Order: sequence, then C-alpha cells, then structure tokens
Amino acid sequence: MLREARTGSGRTPYQIEGMKGSIGIISSMTEEFFESCSRLRLSATGGVKTCLFGPEG
Repeated sequence: MLREARTGSGRTPYQIEGMKGSIGIISSMTEEFFESCSRLRLSATGGVKTCLFGPEG
C-alpha cells in the first residue's frame, strides 16, 4: 500500500510499506519551484526530465 512518508521540501513523498526508498510528487501549479534542480523528474507520459520544465531526454 502506498502511504505518505513525510512532509516538507515542496513535495509530497510516498513510500510503499516494507520497501526502501520513496517517490515525491511536486505539484507544479500549487507548490513553490526550487531554484536549482538536483533530481530527475518522471513526466506523466513516462519521459525523464532534469527540471520540471526542462527538455525531455
């Protein structure tokens, strides 16, 4: 079952119970954007981006 892991840093993190790691959901319309991107983003279409509005690669 997917559950919310913890809050903060402009994202909503989720974790699958019993598994290591988590995923974070950043809402581009309701949350602040970060000045620098240090993580990969997975788009709704399955593309990978280095920033929320960066080019897909």
